[in-house]
Amino acid sequence: MRTRFATTCVRTYVVEHLRLIPLTCNEIRHLFIALVIRPVLDPAHLLGWSLWRCRHQAQSGASHYRRQAAQD
Repeated sequence: MRTRFATTCVRTYVVEHLRLIPLTCNEIRHLFIALVIRPVLDPAHLLGWSLWRCRHQAQSGASHYRRQAAQD
């Protein structure tokens, strides 16, 4: 099941990568430590979480700008 989820996440990233915010230095550091230095959790889970977070922040930012534009 996780493999299918990871594959779906990667495909979604490839299709929607223009809609994501860029990775921050902290996010890159977190992923590097979690995936390379001490891989405790499933890598697919970590990458899926990171993808969700980037997508969520991009959607939040877009909503914020729409709301600000509507108030003007």
